[in-house]
Formats: sequence, C-alpha cells, structure tokens
Amino acid sequence: RTSGPVVEGRPAVVFESGLGTPLENWTGVQRDIAAVTATVSYDRAGLGGSGKSGAPPTSPNMVEELHSLVQKVGVRSPYILVGHSLGGAVIRLYAARYPGELAGLVFVDPAGFTQSVADQDEIFRQIGVPNGREQFNRSMLEWYRRPGVPEGVRAEAEAFSPLVEAGFPEFPALPPLPDGPA
Repeated sequence: RTSGPVVEGRPAVVFESGLGTPLENWTGVQRDIAAVTATVSYDRAGLGGSGKSGAPPTSPNMVEELHSLVQKVGVRSPYILVGHSLGGAVIRLYAARYPGELAGLVFVDPAGFTQSVADQDEIFRQIGVPNGREQFNRSMLEWYRRPGVPEGVRAEAEAFSPLVEAGFPEFPALPPLPDGPA
C-alpha cells in the first residue's frame, strides 16, 4: 500500500512489520505520515494479501524482497525504513547491504539482535528465571505452531526461531550503521 505525496527533499517512509504481522498494523501511523510524505507498507511473501515466495522467509531473503519492492513501486532513495520486532532485524540487514539508499532508520521494539546470548541470559537471571531465554523461545515457537496459525506466519516463525536461539550470530559482524539518524 502506497500513500502520501512524493515531495522533493522529503524521503519516503517504508514500513517493515514484525513476525507474521500484516500491513494493517501500520494503518494509523502510515495515515499520519502520509499527510506529509510518501509511504509504503506491505505484506511480506506468504502473509496477508501477498502470495508465497519461492525462497524461505529468512532475514536475508526478506531484505532482497524489500529491495525489489521499493524498486517495483518506484520509491526513490534515500528513504526511511521503519522496522518493528523482526522488521527491526530486517532493516538492520538492509542498512548493511544497501547503506546508500537510506535517509534514516526507525527501530520500533526491535528483535534482540543488539544483545548477545549472554546479555539476554543475564536479563532472565536478574528477574529470577534461569533458562528463561530458552523457555521463551520454545514457547514462542510452540505458539506459532498451533492449529489455525496461517502457514506464512508459521514459516516465518520457523525461520526466525533459530536466529533468536543463536543470538543473531551474524549481526555483530555487520558493518556499522550508515551515517544518518537511527
């Protein structure tokens, strides 16, 4: 969904949803931002109104699909990427892969890619839940495996869970964020 005026000198804002979340979650904020600049929200492959992709729903594949989407809908760079939860990890990888295309990044409660496994374990220890990270990750995956959960949502959870469990191992090696607001 695209909305808002293309205004010279104002970057478009592109929304990247959390795990299994449809584009409708952005409706209110997209409407407000579209009053001043162009906006784009979408359903990732296999979610909401989007068909399946031939590629598994991994973060790198999501980055490439997002890159194809902005080109297809004619969004001119630089633009601002807004990522929620899993979408935060996707836009971080996008920034590493396509830094010259960005005017800024907005992370909305991003997935824990900024913390090591030890950091995450320490948080659970501090609140008195040893092995809490493992319990949380296992519970999350079980929830997404329930009957009635859409196939695309389940596929994202299956692809994302090992990344969470391993503590996003490829993220510490990413280049620094590009210059600009984040």
